[in-house]
Amino acid sequence: MKSGILFVSVFCLALALSACGGPSASYRYKLTVSLNTPDGVKTGSNVVQVDYNKVSFPMSGEAHAVYGQALYLDTGGKPLVVLLSRATFSGPNHWMAVDPVAVIARLCLGQEYGVFSFIESVKQFGRCHAAYPLEFDDMPDMVTFEDPKDPNTGRPVDPRNPAGALGPGVSVRSITIQVTDEPITKEVDEHLPWVRNWWGRIDFDVTKDPHNFAGHFDFVNEGES
Repeated sequence: MKSGILFVSVFCLALALSACGGPSASYRYKLTVSLNTPDGVKTGSNVVQVDYNKVSFPMSGEAHAVYGQALYLDTGGKPLVVLLSRATFSGPNHWMAVDPVAVIARLCLGQEYGVFSFIESVKQFGRCHAAYPLEFDDMPDMVTFEDPKDPNTGRPVDPRNPAGALGPGVSVRSITIQVTDEPITKEVDEHLPWVRNWWGRIDFDVTKDPHNFAGHFDFVNEGES
């Protein structure tokens, strides 16, 4: 996966050694994106779940698993796909790799300098059901496709200038995040059915970091690391 992960991500392989089974927590977040387009305002959302477990083998830490799919928004022209991850690290209180836990902890809990324990922070998310607006550094990565049936036509979308990739007259109206109990969404399977068997990549600025790209697990993740 991408660089910038600040927490330990390990498989729970050694139950006999009590590697897993310690403290745990999970939450679901709903990301809602609205765009201004020549055809009016277009809005879409997705719901993703993140699970945490305290682990002690092969090293001590808090393992995470993500369950969900990217957000697919039909703009009337080229689609906008908001990924599950962010390649570029923006600081310990912004979206970190595949997880917005630090964003919610900052916006709802007032934790301005990052998260010391993901599990303990998530346990407090029950009071975080408001929809919080996101700054550009809070957002996951976005891509589009010249032809949604062809993954080779994928390219990044700059949220500060989405018209550069999506066409004239397109701009970000709002992006919000909230903790929710709604079901996990699966719209990518409907709109991009090829992604299940796709193992290619869409490059971002690889001159700064060779790991700045989107791959399979940025579109669909079922707990894989």
